Amino acid sequence: MKFEINHEGNYCIFYLFGDHSIEEILAEHAEASKQFPDDPNFAILIEMTHANVEFHLDDLRSVLNMNRVEMKNSGFLLRTAVVGRMMGLNLIGETFALLGFDLPLKLGTFNNLDAAVRWLGLESEQPEIEAAIARMAQQTQ
Repeated sequence: MKFEINHEGNYCIFYLFGDHSIEEILAEHAEASKQFPDDPNFAILIEMTHANVEFHLDDLRSVLNMNRVEMKNSGFLLRTAVVGRMMGLNLIGETFALLGFDLPLKLGTFNNLDAAVRWLGLESEQPEIEAAIARMAQQTQ
């Protein structure tokens, strides 16, 4: 798993490959978020097309708890787009939204990068986003 923050473009990309647990993803997110600006317009893109991530209901609760702490500390939650082709990704996103009914969640799940980038409003950054993903993918080989 790798991440790259683009402060000029106001976003962070997480690139996941191989097998991962939610605990690993949350730890990496915690490390990266130390570098996030205090800006509600900052966006997160999680590219996990080449990853195997096992989800359990308890994992969703862990992510929700992280979001509740974030909301309490900053007063806002960041827009987050998840791109992947794993079976049930949309169902996981919908379940997450239902469990987090008390939070102003801004989570979108997508099966292609173009749709995720549009949803985040980062169309002008798409060439750089694609280049960053390619760099991170190459570093994993």
